[in-house]
Amino acid sequence: MSKTPYINVPRFAFMTWLAIRDHLFFACRYTYTLWIEVIGMLLGRPPDPDLERTLVHLTTHGFDRLIYILLRLTFQTTIYMIWRERNDRKHLKKSRQVTQLAKLIGKTVRNRISSVEYSEKPRLPGLMQLWFSTHTYALVIFASHVHNYSFHR
Repeated sequence: MSKTPYINVPRFAFMTWLAIRDHLFFACRYTYTLWIEVIGMLLGRPPDPDLERTLVHLTTHGFDRLIYILLRLTFQTTIYMIWRERNDRKHLKKSRQVTQLAKLIGKTVRNRISSVEYSEKPRLPGLMQLWFSTHTYALVIFASHVHNYSFHR
């Protein structure tokens, strides 16, 4: 498995690269709450608002193959959608609530899983089921952790 959190979605990979290069952090309440909601229980522990620690965990922890694929796909999709949200707020003067953006990210991840690239690979059965199983009640479990961190503006 690759040691980078990239998946073969060019615009998502590019935005992830930019985010890592420019030190985009999950350390504001909006992005961290979004991260908690979209990552579900895939990490097996409460998410960290620090991007560096998140990257280290994503690249060094011995995740199951399907979980690792979902983590990378979710991470990239989230970074891309945060970037788009930032641009929408800056240029179009419109914003989404965390729950709206989380639903869009979830839909994007599910659409990608349903795509031919994933659905026709016999080594990836259960990817969609894993997505749903790790997102049932995840927000309830991890929501309390949002208040345990200091956030930067």
